[in-house]
This record gives sequence, structure tokens and C-alpha cells, in this order.
Amino acid sequence: MKYFLIIAFLLFSVLVQAQPQWINYNPNNSGLPGWIVMEMVIDSTNAKWIATNNGLARFGNNVWTVWDTNNSPIPNNFIQSIVKDKENKIWIATRNKGILKFDGINWTFYYYTNFGYPLLAINRLRIDNNNTLWACSQTLGLLKFYSSLNKWIRYYTGNSGLPDNSVTDVKFEENIKWIGTVMGGIARFDDSSWTVYNTNNTPLISNFIEGVGIDNYNNKWFCTRFGGVAKFNTFQNQWTLYTSTNSGLPWNNTSTVFFDENNVKWIGIQDGGFVTFNDTNWIYFHDSNYATANDFKKDRYGNIWICEEGLTVYNPNGIVNIRKNNAILLEDFYLFQNYPNPFNSYTIIKYYLINEDNINLAIYDITGRKIKTLKNIREKRGEYEYLFDASDLSTGVYFYTLKTNGRKLTKTMILIK
Repeated sequence: MKYFLIIAFLLFSVLVQAQPQWINYNPNNSGLPGWIVMEMVIDSTNAKWIATNNGLARFGNNVWTVWDTNNSPIPNNFIQSIVKDKENKIWIATRNKGILKFDGINWTFYYYTNFGYPLLAINRLRIDNNNTLWACSQTLGLLKFYSSLNKWIRYYTGNSGLPDNSVTDVKFEENIKWIGTVMGGIARFDDSSWTVYNTNNTPLISNFIEGVGIDNYNNKWFCTRFGGVAKFNTFQNQWTLYTSTNSGLPWNNTSTVFFDENNVKWIGIQDGGFVTFNDTNWIYFHDSNYATANDFKKDRYGNIWICEEGLTVYNPNGIVNIRKNNAILLEDFYLFQNYPNPFNSYTIIKYYLINEDNINLAIYDITGRKIKTLKNIREKRGEYEYLFDASDLSTGVYFYTLKTNGRKLTKTMILIK
């Protein structure tokens, strides 16, 4: 009985100290300049760059920095889209006043094109595998920028197989471009030939494509207005439609799709929050405002950042505290809380290395005696998971420790059988 009370007390302590699953940043509680958050990128320092309706924001080291028409060359505070290229330069598209590149110090402004039209009404910016910028325009079609020549190439209905000049999104499969349009469905472009997929030659319900994605297995996903989500397996030439009548979608207006490392789909719903789909189960998330989820990003600590009304952070295992993140960067590694905890026989131990290092991961009992060494190797920078099998251990409190070059972090786990 006494031992059970100790376990119960420790369990209560774990629950009390657990991080919340949700945090929302908005202009009332943070330095976020605007309520509408369109997109974001995360740079190599884990800082978040955020496109809002009231300027560009950067959130890093618990400090907010804002650039707008008052302190920068930004000509319009409504930032429609944002991307980061392979040189860590930030590109933003303003709603109606051109595109800017920012290297952290210097700004470069692009407005007039070499083909006679200004860069107006850009829906989204994207960077391809060759570090080339592409701009999806509401009226000009699809634009490709050759930075070395300071030259724009325009693809539109008059000179290509693009089915509509209002382009919403583009994603890249090596040299192949998968392009979403407002009225023409989907275009596939391999630098020489065009193929169009629409309601006439596929099971698509709607030709209004809002977002395009390519998952971890190379399936193409298309978020539509009025037609739910379409999945296209190009290897088998097979289409699958998910709608409000045959899936967990609350309705058929969808906005964007994101895939995490487990190939879970995070799908934004127009004026309706978002859903997750792991190919078996659907989970629907929304708040009382039913805001549209415009973009998703996952940081190095497993937190999902959701661009909607404000900027929402979600982690089903508990958000890794932002202030702790800053200390993590100084220590060069981080050890997450195991999950599940308490657990029965199996639990996942997760850690992150900022740099390549020699690591030792070990289990200790409540007296401090080492029970098992799980890893003792050199590993590269990255995030790692270890499935710990405790089926041969007795109910009790244990500790797991990660050591790198003389430094160590320790966390508590509870085994209940």
C-alpha cells in the first residue's frame, strides 16, 4: 500500500508538471503583429518567421521582432506567403505590392517583371529542389525566377498547358511540378510536357484546388474547395476521394495539407479548424471561432505550429517549453519526456542532438543503480527515438539518462504492470 501511494504521488507530480498541449499567440498576449497568420517557416536556429496581415514577425530566443511599412522597405503589411531558401534567405510576397528577399540585414525588392507586368496578387511562394523561387499568381499564371539573370519566366494559358491563369499552389517531385489552379484543376509539368487532371478525366469533384502536397510515400494530395481532399497514387494511377460523407472531414472546403515524419496528414479546413488522418483514424480539432488553418510546421522538438487566427502551438505529448528550448540550444542536446508515461512494458524515449556527438543512453533504478545501457554510440545531428522494452522489469520508478561529452540530462519514468 505504501509503495502504491508513492507511485500515485509521483504520477500526480508528473501530471501537474506536464506542459500544456496548446498555446496560442496573438496580438493581445505576445509580439505577434496581426491576427491573421498566413504561413510560417522555421530557420536553422529554430526561430519562427511568420507572415501576418500586419507585417512580418520573427520569434526566436523568446524575443519577437517585427518588420512592417514603418521600419523596413515592406510596401504592404499584409504578407500573403513566406518561404526560406537553401541559403537561409527569407522571401515574402505582399498581398498586392510585390515580392521581397531578406537576408537578415539587407532587403531586395522585386516588383516590375521583365515581361511587362508587376508582381501583384501572389497567392503562394515556393522553393524547388534547385533552390529556384516559384510564385503562384492569381492572374498571371505560374512564375519562375532566375536569380542569376534577374529574370522571370511566365507560364500561362497562352504559352503552355496550364489550364487556368489563377494558380494557388505548386509542389515539386524532383523536376516535376504539380500545380493547383482555381478553375482548371491540376497541372503536371515535367519541363517539357503538360498533363491536366480535372473533373472531366478523374474522379475529382471540384476543379478549385486550394493546396497541393506530396506525402512520404510520394502520393499527391489535393485540397479542394467544395470537393474535399483527393489523393492520387501515381504509381497505380489510382485516385481516392475523402469527403464529409465518407471520412472524418467535417465539410468539403479544405485549405492545405502537411505531412509529419509518421506520414500523418494535417489538413486545414476552410473556416473550420483542421483534421489529422493517419490512414485509419480521423481526429477533428477546432475552437469556438472555427478559424481556417492556413499552414502547418513542425519544429525540432515535435511541436506543431498552426497558422490560423493567431499562431497556435500543439503537441499531444505536452508542448516543449519555449524558454527551455533556448537552454537546449546552449546545451547542444535535449531529452524529451518518455511517452507514454506511466507505461506498461513499452515506452518511447526521444532525444535531439544539435551536433554530431558520442552519446550514452541508460536506465537506472530508484536507488541509482544502472539497469541497462540502451545506446553507447556516436550519432549525427538529428532527432532519435528508442523503443524501450521494460517487460523484464518490475513495477516502480526508474530514471533514464542521456550523456554526451560529460554533460547529461535525466528524466523520470514510471512502470506500472
